[in-house]
Amino acid sequence: MRALHPLDPQKAEDALVIVAAAVGPAVALGRPLVACLDDDGNPQFVTDTATWWAERGGIAARLVALTGNRVELTRWQDGREIERIIGPDGTDPHG
Repeated sequence: MRALHPLDPQKAEDALVIVAAAVGPAVALGRPLVACLDDDGNPQFVTDTATWWAERGGIAARLVALTGNRVELTRWQDGREIERIIGPDGTDPHG
């Protein structure tokens, strides 16, 4: 399991603004509950609806649990969805 690292409040706020800009106004982010850095140095947010990452290049990623032990990973950039992957829960959809 990967470790989560503390994220200072100002950097968390900046990253949340990046995520909101990447997904655009039509996508609800949910209410932020926890902010941290993942092992790759990307800001990560857990909200009441999903887990979000602010990735390099102004890309936002969202991981959502689906029914049937599946998850959906979606990425946005400049207000447009650029990738959507649905895979089994507990595995990396990228292999």
